[in-house]
Amino acid sequence: YSKPTNSSFNSLVDMTFKSSCTLVMHSFQDVKAAIRFAGSGCYFLKLDLQDAYKYLKVKSSQLPAQQFSFAGNYFVDTSLVFGDVSAVHQFSFIHYVLSDALSLPFASIPENLSLLVIDDKVVFCQENRVQLLWQFYYRYSWVLQTIGFKLQETSTTLMKSFLPSQQGLVFGVWIDSRTCCWSLPPRKLALLIEFMEVLHHVC
Repeated sequence: YSKPTNSSFNSLVDMTFKSSCTLVMHSFQDVKAAIRFAGSGCYFLKLDLQDAYKYLKVKSSQLPAQQFSFAGNYFVDTSLVFGDVSAVHQFSFIHYVLSDALSLPFASIPENLSLLVIDDKVVFCQENRVQLLWQFYYRYSWVLQTIGFKLQETSTTLMKSFLPSQQGLVFGVWIDSRTCCWSLPPRKLALLIEFMEVLHHVC
């Protein structure tokens, strides 16, 4: 999407949105801070949006750059594609407004207990206030449904998207608020070990 120079998709993208809107990207350090604030045994829920970027339409001036051919047929993608250099900023900004401005106030949850990474939303609450998470969930779901956005199905495996719980996978790390312990899933642990081995040989 960035090549060839001056005639690629991204050469037609309006960059003003990217420069004017702050990218919201919470880290696992923020997760640990939220758990400390909410306290041991706190509850949290994790929600994820389906096909996030496909909900955003591109400007008519960008449509020619999204033409492609396949199996002898020609197509024009009218939705934002991940290769758009401003895609992450645009969706992050819109998702932040939907979740924090239109949903969070209805549950009376402090902003530091509401974390966002692009299309992932994690909200924490004290152990004895789990009803606040349900209030947020129903309001947030209603807001998304109203504008035509879809959430991933919630699952009891506590991985991709789940309802109020005291354990689950958050930003790639498995956490348990009852024991205040966290660990890496096997795949991420293997990648970390591989990285450390490479680093050891380089050093």
